[in-house]
Amino acid sequence: MLVLADDATGALECGSILASAGREVRVWLRPEPPDEPIAEYLVADTETRHVSPRAAAERIRRWAQAAGGLIYKKTDSTLRGNIAAELSALAEATNWPIHYIPAHISVLSRACESPGCSSASISIGV
Repeated sequence: MLVLADDATGALECGSILASAGREVRVWLRPEPPDEPIAEYLVADTETRHVSPRAAAERIRRWAQAAGGLIYKKTDSTLRGNIAAELSALAEATNWPIHYIPAHISVLSRACESPGCSSASISIGV
């Protein structure tokens, strides 16, 4: 399983959740995939939150090509970052359907309506 987070905080959060479930996890704090085969549970900080959407998408494509199986895309709970560009890149690179479910929608007052999501002044077209 490959977990892609757009910052170190998200990567460490996901890594700790998997580790607490008894999984052996490797957290990769570099934006590019490792040269060696990906571990059974690899959590990566792709460092894509503050880059351009185009750069984020290209980086996510490289990660998707390196993955051998299931990919989980961790997003910021306040919907910051290049979410639409990254999810589109995952869909293109894997040819898999993408199911995006933001965390705690009702608790954090998020609204999702076709064709996008919004939080405060942030809108994501997906």
